Amino acid sequence: MIDYKNRLLYFFTMMLFSLAMYAQPTGYQGKRMMFKTDLVSPLTERGVHIGLDYVLLRNLVIGADFSITGKQYKQNYGSFPDAKARIRDAQIGITGQYFLNNALPAPTGSYVFGKYAIGQAAVFGSELIPDPTDPTDNILRGFKIEDIPSRQLDIGFGYQEVVYGFLLLDFDFGISAASLFLDKSSNGDETRNNLVDQFAAKHGPNLYSLGSWRSQPGGIGLSMHIKVGILLF
Repeated sequence: MIDYKNRLLYFFTMMLFSLAMYAQPTGYQGKRMMFKTDLVSPLTERGVHIGLDYVLLRNLVIGADFSITGKQYKQNYGSFPDAKARIRDAQIGITGQYFLNNALPAPTGSYVFGKYAIGQAAVFGSELIPDPTDPTDNILRGFKIEDIPSRQLDIGFGYQEVVYGFLLLDFDFGISAASLFLDKSSNGDETRNNLVDQFAAKHGPNLYSLGSWRSQPGGIGLSMHIKVGILLF
């Protein structure tokens, strides 16, 4: 005789177990919201980088971040070797991380990521102009271009770990591509725009620049971030 009672009990036991597994809260012990800041940005970009992330699905994290950078760049003036330019860029961005470990839910383990950010930049540089007191000589004069729309795209991979149940350690490495839309800024000086183009190829990547990547000033290259943060709730 078939033992229907035992089979029915086994069926309900397995169903309850499956429901319990499915109902486990996403995130680390049910915590989904995270706050993080980058430790590399103050050293490589003279700036700050902070963000909020949210575990949306078991393997998917979305977020928003804010950054201000003010990196300096050398200008090529033979008679003025210490001439420096600076690009100040404030951006807000959206990020996505897809975690590759199916055994553990986000936000722990290896992941691939993408980020798209928009903002507004200002360029502080120097230009050579004829010396009004000596037409055969030049002098160095500073200039500023404001209200420059900026864009940046980042893709790469990373690894994140939770320590002590609340502390986040996050490392990522990837490719960054940035653009400055000088033609949409409040300044239309073609000569100054050409000067900016000479050093803006290093703007964007914080680790190593591979040069410019499109008609607009801006650079493409390698970037790295080391972030620390906390699980909020």
